[in-house]
Amino acid sequence: MPFQNPQEPLTRKLNHELRQEGKNPFYDYQLPMAIIRLKQALGRTIRKEEQASIAVILDSRVVHKRYGKQIRQALAKERTIREVNRNQITSAVIDFLQNNKNEKSKKEKR
Repeated sequence: MPFQNPQEPLTRKLNHELRQEGKNPFYDYQLPMAIIRLKQALGRTIRKEEQASIAVILDSRVVHKRYGKQIRQALAKERTIREVNRNQITSAVIDFLQNNKNEKSKKEKR
């Protein structure tokens, strides 16, 4: 996940200021910014409407941490999310590629 390094001076200063305002630096700033960065990165995988892409997020925090649900919900607004275990990753990617190839072939025949 593209979280800012909490030890960087600018991040420490920002976190301090947010705490003084009664805000939670992680939930009120770090998490929303990480979600924005992740969505931007995923958006760069598709440049044309007819393109399809797959992204595999291996960071277990997206599934196991309390805030992971927020990440999944934010991504699900724009993407299809499929949660698989490690043993299923390869077959999930192959399925996606085969289905995408079949869809592309159908469109080309029209």
